[in-house]
Amino acid sequence: MMSQLQRRNGLSKEDSDYLRQLQKGFEGEVSFDKKLEGLNDDYLILHDLQLEVNRQTFQIDTLVLSETGIVVYEVKNYQGEYIFAEKEFRSYPYNSVILNPQIQLSRAITLLKILMQTLKIESELSAKVVFVNPTFVLYNCPPDSDVLMPQQIGHHISQMNKQSRPVKSAQKKLAKKFLSLHKTDERFMKLPAYSFKELNKQVTCLECQSILTKRSRRKSTCLQCGFHELNAHIIKYEIESVRLLFPELKLTTSLIYDWCGAYFSDDSIERVLKKYFVQIGSNKGRYYIKDTPLED
Repeated sequence: MMSQLQRRNGLSKEDSDYLRQLQKGFEGEVSFDKKLEGLNDDYLILHDLQLEVNRQTFQIDTLVLSETGIVVYEVKNYQGEYIFAEKEFRSYPYNSVILNPQIQLSRAITLLKILMQTLKIESELSAKVVFVNPTFVLYNCPPDSDVLMPQQIGHHISQMNKQSRPVKSAQKKLAKKFLSLHKTDERFMKLPAYSFKELNKQVTCLECQSILTKRSRRKSTCLQCGFHELNAHIIKYEIESVRLLFPELKLTTSLIYDWCGAYFSDDSIERVLKKYFVQIGSNKGRYYIKDTPLED
């Protein structure tokens, strides 16, 4: 949703910076997920858990369950040089203080322990702050800290495989329990206020986000990067953008026509709507609903 708002110039500089942080963090988590594929089948891996206990919410990037215990990972995609001094993280050599990820991890672990006590779950619990970016350097990091550097990840996974035991039904039940407690509601969404009227009405390249201006009968071509796509696919993408940002609006030909800045004809839009959606009503009052997933 943030990316769609950015396409339409619906984000302030602060919100754009926040989106970049989200994207960078997501890339880091994906990178670590791929490395965890090296774990054997004795481990159960849960990603991006949003949990709540005593009306306090907390997030866990990666949680790994095994017969020997639970490991929680806080994943960071920091780049550049940093120094650890007096329990603070500072950029090097500029010495500006940044948020200490160990504090963030400590809060998550504390709340997870409370949740486990509430559920009467007994298991060994350990945690690591994982820095996945190969350009990351941290000076003065104690060797016995809970920090896992990029070059240590491979060895860490190898050691876990050596110490693993076959997963039992208790761990599978625990994994299902955590998944059942995962929160997906709007309390975890930090979206800026926006409206249909305020957002830019245009069609942009799906690759480089430049405004599309060259359209033939069947496809559109980006004059900036050369990317081309079938018009029907672009229209379908824009329809889904509207449904994502404005689920309360009735889906009509004129709505999508306006959303696309009159780039596509009414007839082209209506053909796509009729192909993938169910028409309700007729003449000027007709609109479309979706009762099955969009086809490819």
